Amino acid sequence: MQFNVVGWGKFTNADGDEVWGNNPIVSTLLKVDGDAWKNWTPDAAGSDSEYIAGLALNALGLERDETVVEAEPEAPAE
Repeated sequence: MQFNVVGWGKFTNADGDEVWGNNPIVSTLLKVDGDAWKNWTPDAAGSDSEYIAGLALNALGLERDETVVEAEPEAPAE
């Protein structure tokens, strides 16, 4: 199975504000096979997306920033 991995980075602009870049700093395919496929079990991570994100970060030599709090999804408009 393959996943498209695209990642953006933040930088400090001339005004001193931390902003997201306009262009991705990485764009690649993540192939999940072999041990990564065999180890993809219900208890491998909190969710499938967490497991795949972990594989992608590992392949890029990066770590998850545990200090970042995920935004709550917006409620659907009624």
